[in-house]
Amino acid sequence: MYRATIFLLLLMLGFSLAAQTAGKHAANGFSLATQGKYAEAVEEYDKAIRINRHNARFHYYRGICLFELGEYGESVKSYSYAILIETGNHLYYWNRGKSYAAMDFHEDAIDDFTDAIRLKDDTGEYFYYRGISKAALGDHVWAIEDFDKAIERENRVGDYYRSRGECLVALGKVVQACQDFQLASERSAFNANYFLKKHCQGNPKK
Repeated sequence: MYRATIFLLLLMLGFSLAAQTAGKHAANGFSLATQGKYAEAVEEYDKAIRINRHNARFHYYRGICLFELGEYGESVKSYSYAILIETGNHLYYWNRGKSYAAMDFHEDAIDDFTDAIRLKDDTGEYFYYRGISKAALGDHVWAIEDFDKAIERENRVGDYYRSRGECLVALGKVVQACQDFQLASERSAFNANYFLKKHCQGNPKK
């Protein structure tokens, strides 16, 4: 009985030390990532995962670093491991969706963005990214619906209006598009002024 108790205590101590070591590597990885040293960060997360492969956050942050390195396929694998371990985290689906979209796998991306929305439907960005993927597939009407929902949740984000305007142009609704490009320009959205000049001669049509 005494020997068994000692064995259990030593085992628990070993698990505790391993967890501390894994946490230290993960912390190092996070620090390196904040400095833009993504490759080195991946190495630290790899060490943490070798010690504890059941920590979803280790896989998730590894995926973020791989995404920043342009290794989208590998980042999908990391996010997928995180999802297997912790299925209810909206961030895992959203980030995996972004990786799929970066590879032009827009149907897969839409599935992931939809899951992210199912888990957290008050974030405009999730609807926006789903709309972008729908637009990439030529589904402009459904994309506009998502941009509408994004704007309902976060109406100060200029990119939402610009992207909706692009879809409206694709549908031949230039007057409405110009109004969106104007709103996007007022919110300093990237390329908003370019679209104003291209489609509206610098001024939205009333």
